[in-house]
Order: sequence, then structure tokens, then C-alpha cells
Amino acid sequence: MIVIVGGGYAGAATAWALARRGHASRVTLIETEAEAAAHASGRNAGLIVNLLEEDPAQLAMSVLGARLLGQWSAAGGVRMRRCGSLQLVPDEDAAERVLERSRQHDVPVSVKLTEALARDIQLLEGAPSPLAIACPTDASLDPALLAKAYLGVAREAGARVLLGARLTGIIRQGDRVTGVETTAGVIEAEWVVNAAGAWAGQIGLLAGASDMGLVPYRRHLFFTVEAGGLDPQWPFVWDVPHEVYYRLDGKRVALSGCDEEPYPAAPPEISPAAAGDLARKLELALPVVATLKIASTRACLRTFAPDRRHLIGPDPTTSGLFWVAGLGGSGATASAAAGDLAADLLLGAQPRPDLALLAAAFDPSRLAATQATAEG
Repeated sequence: MIVIVGGGYAGAATAWALARRGHASRVTLIETEAEAAAHASGRNAGLIVNLLEEDPAQLAMSVLGARLLGQWSAAGGVRMRRCGSLQLVPDEDAAERVLERSRQHDVPVSVKLTEALARDIQLLEGAPSPLAIACPTDASLDPALLAKAYLGVAREAGARVLLGARLTGIIRQGDRVTGVETTAGVIEAEWVVNAAGAWAGQIGLLAGASDMGLVPYRRHLFFTVEAGGLDPQWPFVWDVPHEVYYRLDGKRVALSGCDEEPYPAAPPEISPAAAGDLARKLELALPVVATLKIASTRACLRTFAPDRRHLIGPDPTTSGLFWVAGLGGSGATASAAAGDLAADLLLGAQPRPDLALLAAAFDPSRLAATQATAEG
């Protein structure tokens, strides 16, 4: 039995990938909340972004994840809005860095003048970043529905999904994890997959594993009042130098100032200062967007390892414990690829060549070694 702890992107995508390999009957997923994706996986912006990452491993994972989601969407697996994106950059050198990433990974892009784009996309009027990298394969989606779509496939194939089932303990025999105690009963397991998002660090310690240094960070997402003149075909926009982005959300605009603040593993409260910080960034970067009135705000926790790379693989000191954590801000984009890599490693299979090259970059042993050196 493979017990997955967590019903967000990490856990749901792992269950999905195992089901697609014919192993759904071996999977039990437990989620504390009454529904899946109740935290970060249901409260993010839902952007599928190919070329934003600069770290080579993270970039490759995002590109692969975006392609897998595109293929699944084309087959009817999940609904995505193929709106494309505009990545605003300050100069030709910054544009060339994005173009180089696009050439490395065969992602189609084109360079445009922001001022010219603003003639058709009024929200860009007055934007000071002169160049925009247009990526037509980028997309957006309902973030919570992505996790639920993964779980729908797993359930239909025979996986057991227990919502409202809280983990109360982890069973060990010697240095090996052999099962979990939950409010739904005891479940024996060959593998316990730690896919608990902001709580993954706590689960690891509960299992007797090394401290991987995972840190949750709070980020806010704002929604404007309904506005006229918005074209649903407009791409979402990410202004890199000013660290702010927006996407259309029906007749509203969803916005974030890319804020990041360490926060405990708990449902995050809204910071009173966040709206003011966003307003200041928008006035500099997107003055037309800055005139739109904010109607609502939500926050979520994005969890990162110290080196900002995903954590996917078996724990180096505790047998039977497997990590799928630290997906950070690329959870939606990378989730399908993360699930595929996790499933292959859990099953003892050789990952597909593009994922095999990434397995070492995301192996948890890299962090355990770093932590041991720091302690020594």
C-alpha cells in the first residue's frame, strides 16, 4: 500500500500518476480537510508558466509539467484557458535570457514592444517595461479544479481518497516507516508519501526524518471589482522587474505583488499592509491596473526548500518515507511532472529520460547532507 498524506497538487498528482500506471488499487490518500486543495493548491493564481524559472532544474520541470498538462487538457482531462502570457522585461539583455531558455526547451516565444501591445491591451497603457516576451503556450486554470481532476482520475481507477481524515501518528519499526494512524483508522503502508505542503516539515519530523529546512511563505492574491472592456482573449501579464502580475478572472482582474513572508504552517491571515504594497508596485509598473478597485483578497502559503528546488524522492535516513514537497510557486505548472517522477521512483521504475535527468536535482538526500554539514 502507498499512503499519500495531503490532497493538494503534490499528493493528488502523485495519485494520478500512479493510477495512470495501473497501480491505483495500491493507493490511499488522506486529507485533513473536508475537500481537496483547501489550502495553497486551491488559493493560488492558477497560472501555467513555461519560462519564468531561472534555475535549470526548476525550468525543465515547469516546461515538462506545462506540456503534460497541455496534452491532458487536449484529451479532455482538465479545462485550461490557453490565453498565453506576456513576460515584461526591462531591456534586451533580459529578453535574451528568456529567449535562451525558450531555445533550450523548444518553447515558442516572440519579442514585442509593450507600447505597441498597449494599443489593443489597455491594461498595459503606460507600462514602463519596454519589451514583452509573448509565450502562446502558457495558460491559466481554476487552481482547485486541477487537484480535484487529478483525484477524479485516481478515484475512478480504484484509489481510495479519504477526505476529512487527519493524520495522528506515523508507525515505525526500527528505522522504517510501516504505516500511519489516522482518524479513519490505522493504515499499513510500504510507502508513506509526505505531500503535506506547508505541513510537510512537521510530518517529516513526526516520522523521525531529518529536518529538510522547508519554510512556508505567505503570498496575497487580490481580485478587483468587475470592469468593462476586458477581452477574455488577453494574455496574463508578469512584469519581472517590478515583481507584479495579473490575469483576467472573468470580468475581474486577479493581481499579486509577488510578496513573500515566512509564516507558520497554518491558514494565513490577510496582512493589512499587503494591499498598500501592491498599490505602490502597480503605480510604477501598470498604472491603468492600479486604478481598478480591489474587491477581495486571499492568501496562501508557498513552501520552499532552502535551495528553492522541489523535494521528490525517498528520505535518506528513514526507510518507507517518501517526499513530494517544496513545490513552492510552481506547483500548478510542475505538478504533473512531479507526480510522474514520484510515481516512477515509488514503483522502482526507471523514469522517462527527461525526468531521469532531474531526479538527482530533486533528491531529498541533497538537503540532508547540507543539514548535516551545517550541524557539524
